[in-house]
Amino acid sequence: MNDLTLIAYRNAIEDLARASSGAERSAIVGALASKVSRSRNTVYTTLRKLGWSSGRTVRSDKGRSAVSEAGLRQVSQMVAQARNKRGEPNLPVTEAHRIAQDLDHEAAQLSYRQLQRRLAQTGLSLRHMRAPEASIHRVSTHPNHVWFFDISQAVQWYFRDPESGRKLDLYPDAGARFYKLEQVKRVRKTIHRFLAVDHTTGAYFVQYYYVGGERAEDVVDFLYQAMAPKGLNGAYPFRGVPRRMVMDLGSANRSALVVNLMQELDVEHEFHVAGNAKASGAVETRHNHWQRSFEGRLAQKFAGDLEELNRLATLHCALFQRDSRRLHSRHNQPTMDAWCRITPEQLVECPSRELFFQLASKSPRTGTLNAQHVLRADSRKWEIRGEHVHGRQKVTYRLAPFTEVGIRVWDAHGRELAATELGADAWGFATGGRRHVWDDEDQAGSTAPPTPAQHIANAVADKSKRVEVSGLFDDLEDRLARQAYLTTRGREWVPKAESPVAAEPVTGELDCREEVRERLGGLDRQGWQWWADRIGDGLTRSELDAAFEAWAQQGQNERTTTARSG
Repeated sequence: MNDLTLIAYRNAIEDLARASSGAERSAIVGALASKVSRSRNTVYTTLRKLGWSSGRTVRSDKGRSAVSEAGLRQVSQMVAQARNKRGEPNLPVTEAHRIAQDLDHEAAQLSYRQLQRRLAQTGLSLRHMRAPEASIHRVSTHPNHVWFFDISQAVQWYFRDPESGRKLDLYPDAGARFYKLEQVKRVRKTIHRFLAVDHTTGAYFVQYYYVGGERAEDVVDFLYQAMAPKGLNGAYPFRGVPRRMVMDLGSANRSALVVNLMQELDVEHEFHVAGNAKASGAVETRHNHWQRSFEGRLAQKFAGDLEELNRLATLHCALFQRDSRRLHSRHNQPTMDAWCRITPEQLVECPSRELFFQLASKSPRTGTLNAQHVLRADSRKWEIRGEHVHGRQKVTYRLAPFTEVGIRVWDAHGRELAATELGADAWGFATGGRRHVWDDEDQAGSTAPPTPAQHIANAVADKSKRVEVSGLFDDLEDRLARQAYLTTRGREWVPKAESPVAAEPVTGELDCREEVRERLGGLDRQGWQWWADRIGDGLTRSELDAAFEAWAQQGQNERTTTARSG
């Protein structure tokens, strides 16, 4: 605000103090807004900042709202439920306000501006919803406590001819340091930057690989180079096995080679979601610094091949981390100077290259012990000892060259067993384990102790030590008597009843009449009436024979009566 504008505001404040009505004060503010080219609301705000007050009484319900927090949460939930492909809220508050009006929700009582203000006051606005999650300071306690590892694309994607600028496809097997590939698939290869950073000091190591994608073999090779001594006459001392390794969930990082390596080196490996800046900030920041400090120089002169690129990267790593002009923002020291404060107890030296790759390649296997309790693996022999070890026992083992014994063995129940590697004398007999030598008086420990089950079996075989169980069959009758209550109560036997005589078949009415006609011949009307009354719908054979007997008896009675009357 310049002096003329400030004078205009001062004069307006004096005029407002002399004004006697609201209309007059409104006219003064309007004239001032036109003079300073500002809105009336801006002019009112500036006047209050300069000490002017309207003198109006503040309403008793100032700061209160007719809409409860539950109504505001309803609008916020509608906004939160509509999300796009990246999981971010996708419904504008204006649209949520219209939905509340259409459905007559509580928030419909407020205007859009009032709703936005109330959401902001209660922390339910879209800005609050889109705010990043709060992060915390993750602290490591000493150098080589925690390393961060990550892979990224280099600024120089390909190798090019420095004269023609043509893309060069050099070293088709670049990066294959452990497995010798007979034929590399023809894929689009680019230069990848592998980077490991010590979290405490910021010390780091960089190597490049010209490959088509992230591979487990390249990760194992890089970790060896990062943990092994760098040479350079001690000018680059960064080395050692860290206690914890933090990496993303890439397929190469989760491969059996890398997981086995971390387990054998006793390094706790921690995975985080790819792209999580809060979890991998140390290595992501170092990627950015390295791009600006080293790869920016490659734009002035491209590296001709992978060997030259890695040689330059190693030299620059050593120089950059000793440069007093490049101080770490947290401890205000060159990163390599800070790393050199590591103590001998904190520095675990890396094993040899051969052992390092054996640790990565050996997965758990299954073997069988022979009669001497010896396990064979990779042309080597180990004698296995334990409380329940026996011949022909199945065990699980993992070759561990980094350990003193060179192997770790577990039984079927997950108990780790002791192992002793066996050698051979001049005659080829085993040395280092249990063995019996003729004419040697001291034969202590020459045989394996029997298992508890074998102790029992041996005692049974020896009749002098046989244990008899007395009274085994003495109480059989008493034991049976005690079980009498279990007897089931049955019912008495009832003889089977005689089956009823099968009912005679019924001869139909027409068949009965036909048989009467055949046996008696023609009958008068009175005779057929007599038979019709008896036949009905039909008769059985017994009933029909009885009817014939009755007919014959009736005829005989009639003849006797006629003779007597004559």
